[in-house]
Amino acid sequence: MSSGMRSTSAAHRWCSRAGKSLLPSLLAAVAAAVTIASFDEPGRAAIGEAATAPTPPAQPSLPTVFDAPDEASAGASRAAGSTLAGADRPMPEPEFVQGRLLVKFVDGTQPWLERKVLADAETQLELTVRPLDVYVVDVRRGRTLDAIEELAEAPAVEYVERDAAVQSFTTTPNDTLWEQQWGPMLVRAPTAWDATMGSPGIIVAVLDTGIDSTHPDLQDAVVPGYDFVEGDAFPTDDNGHGTATAGVIGARTNNSRGQAGLCWRCSLMPIKVLNANRSGTTSAVAAGLVWAVDHGARVISMSLGGSEPTRTLAEAVDYAVRKGAVLVAAAGNESSQNLSYPAAYVGVIGVAGSDQKDVLYSWSNYGSWVPVAAPGCNIAPFLRGEYVNLCGTSAAAPVVAGIAGLALSGRPLATRTEVENALFRSANPIGTSVRYGRVNAELTLAALGVKPTSPAPALSLPVPVPVSRSCSCSRSSGARTSGAHRDP
Repeated sequence: MSSGMRSTSAAHRWCSRAGKSLLPSLLAAVAAAVTIASFDEPGRAAIGEAATAPTPPAQPSLPTVFDAPDEASAGASRAAGSTLAGADRPMPEPEFVQGRLLVKFVDGTQPWLERKVLADAETQLELTVRPLDVYVVDVRRGRTLDAIEELAEAPAVEYVERDAAVQSFTTTPNDTLWEQQWGPMLVRAPTAWDATMGSPGIIVAVLDTGIDSTHPDLQDAVVPGYDFVEGDAFPTDDNGHGTATAGVIGARTNNSRGQAGLCWRCSLMPIKVLNANRSGTTSAVAAGLVWAVDHGARVISMSLGGSEPTRTLAEAVDYAVRKGAVLVAAAGNESSQNLSYPAAYVGVIGVAGSDQKDVLYSWSNYGSWVPVAAPGCNIAPFLRGEYVNLCGTSAAAPVVAGIAGLALSGRPLATRTEVENALFRSANPIGTSVRYGRVNAELTLAALGVKPTSPAPALSLPVPVPVSRSCSCSRSSGARTSGAHRDP
């Protein structure tokens, strides 16, 4: 990471450990979690009809990262308010990290008693999420259920729960190319930029696989963050997903290269909670949330999720909400109304993915629990200075996070509730698939009283440079892989 990175010792003072430092296997313990797919930019299709994908312009090939089910290649979209067969899918069985428990003691419990209770249950302390007073402990294989029972019966324990798995909403490459960034144009970002282009004082934390701060479109955009995978202050990106989502939010713009970010002067804080396989745990996400808001993040962007809620993550969300942060998360790509966490928690803005015609992609999650939609395919920076078309609710959530960054840049004293209400009230109605509609950057700022003060510089959306490499991701079938275990 570039200069100004926080020291490892400072981070260790925040994350107390027993026995050994935060293991690199904290997230790698999950070979795979709930897999939620991304999707490409298809044309509209009536239910029951075959959809036809748009013909790409005659330009240099740009990889498209998308991880939707196989029907993604057909480019199906859901008509507003309609229901697909996927809506009747049963809720997936929860997946948990093998041998990993989250324990919280009753307030006022003496440290010696906490140690005794954990020792009696034959657990090994790995990490303490200090502001929440939640202990992340490991138990040996085959003792998980016994340990849960023993801890739950201890009077000093407020709750014990299994650590649920999460995963990014990532993708498989495709050679589809868009001539320009239709997403920022659709949400009227250029008009919003007449009022503000963002402010370095507004920090947007990106909870993901890290950020490549050396990418030309992200230089001077990244502030110090933390790596909860390796347990150090160097959250470098070893996958590309985090770099892409960060670029959608805040790639440097009007610089004659690459693509335009939504909040192109906002600062980006990398919080690495997903490993190179894009897998992670709710305990890591919870710790990342707390760290981010404690270090000045005003907006949190989470292009990740899982099917199982945990009390620990819910408390971390509540902590961030009380700190005044605007929380944004991808709704998931199961083509259903199934809840995804953290998007479904109160205080988090869940985001569905919509296309150029304001129709939800057929594989986007939807329902009254999802407040808004945003463009689900966006050109984004990738590793080694390259660019991809990032598609999925992973791509939609950063659009909303970027608009929130613009809103706070234009009105720094606005509260979390005021920003949320402005996003919701100004959304363009798109039917009943989401509660409010598709976000609108111009009207969000106007709802907060942020209006153009002077003519903006002439802008033309840059054409992405040719890319010679393909993403090494594998296509997701939309089903979970078998790497996360339920320990007997």
